[in-house]
Amino acid sequence: QIELCADVNGTGLRALDIPSDELLPAIEALSVGTLVTVHADPLATAGATRWGASLHKAGPLIAIATHRSALTDRADVVLPALMHHEQEGVLVSMTRRAQRLRPGAIGPKDAAAAWELLIALSHRVGKPLPQRTPSQAFDAAAAAHPALAGLTYGTLGAEGQVITIPGGDVPTGAVAHREPDGEGLYLVTTDQIFGDATSWRSDALAAVRTPASVTLAPGQAAALGLAAGQRARVTSPFGACDLDVVIDAGVPEGAAFVATGPPSSGTGALRAVDHGPVRVNVEAAG
Repeated sequence: QIELCADVNGTGLRALDIPSDELLPAIEALSVGTLVTVHADPLATAGATRWGASLHKAGPLIAIATHRSALTDRADVVLPALMHHEQEGVLVSMTRRAQRLRPGAIGPKDAAAAWELLIALSHRVGKPLPQRTPSQAFDAAAAAHPALAGLTYGTLGAEGQVITIPGGDVPTGAVAHREPDGEGLYLVTTDQIFGDATSWRSDALAAVRTPASVTLAPGQAAALGLAAGQRARVTSPFGACDLDVVIDAGVPEGAAFVATGPPSSGTGALRAVDHGPVRVNVEAAG
């Protein structure tokens, strides 16, 4: 299995010494004066219910984002950002490879790379950062963080380099068993192809994009009194949402396979903030 940490960019966050599990408790403790989100929508990911109940405790909210969302609707300030394929920079993959990003398209007018927006904000708050290019920004990060030490744009080359993150390797020994929260069926979440937010924004993919759904084994669906195409209420200790039922003989009984779909589906409310194991109840909606 590949470690996902808090999300796909969890490895990069750890390379920059940015903890993925301390921000929400800090917000709930009223110790965050201003919250800046960068290409992140906590209202549409694991722990969405808890995030939604806590965001107002963080003071002003600045959202650096590419598209409108429930988060930008709640933000005090929204700064339009370029998408990853519209900018130059460095991406750290889940397998710890730092590799160059190169623009493949021209972004919309008035949008800027997130790193540029953060530097602009540093000037607005009177603590200006001097970087003016992606190369300078990466060099500054490499100088400050051991995981990137010695790397430059030039040394990354065309294929990138695997970085070393102290204490960040995936454990290879036995891992302690953790009992799932809640009762009912094991929750297994999946991200289907053409089921993410980007796919749902594309008119060209309208015929093939996949919605959120809950897939059950035939015997499991029969035991719950559910039929294919019916709407079902899926409830966990963290939240609930209504999903279309899919019946598939290829999945085992005892589990509910939830295709997360676009952010508006509400499936993020089913999961814990730390992506831990969960059980859910599934019943006819309404």
